[in-house]
Amino acid sequence: MNRSTVVTLMVLVLAACGGATRSEGGAITEEGRVSALDVEVGDCFDDPDDFGAITSVEAIPCDQLHDNEVFALPQHPAGPSEPYPGDDALNSYAEEACVEAFADYVGIPYEESVFPLGTISPGADTWEDGDREIICILYDPGLEKLEGSMRGAER
Repeated sequence: MNRSTVVTLMVLVLAACGGATRSEGGAITEEGRVSALDVEVGDCFDDPDDFGAITSVEAIPCDQLHDNEVFALPQHPAGPSEPYPGDDALNSYAEEACVEAFADYVGIPYEESVFPLGTISPGADTWEDGDREIICILYDPGLEKLEGSMRGAER
């Protein structure tokens, strides 16, 4: 999968997973599986084996080497009874929402940053269950591992 531009990752099936340990403040302190429904802003994780059907991620403390970092969790504004908008419309909304949220986390606008961004969006089946959350992630432009949180990195 080419990640040189905005990558859109579709969540097709979401399942409850456990494993990672969080501090009282919510930071991952011990790596482990985290359901895609339970990721939080600031979580770091490695690339999943399958980008097509993300149900969970391998969360890692951000002070360890990792592939991705969650920087925002915007909600799609569609109401609970509104039909799935389609992949293209949802992906477009997700990209716009993540670009808009980027500066609040990294400290500079997306257009000035070195980091590419990606999104994990609800699939048609999870949409039916009321899932409207978009997961905004950033990663290294050379696909190298990140070390430390990129919150306020201003790069």
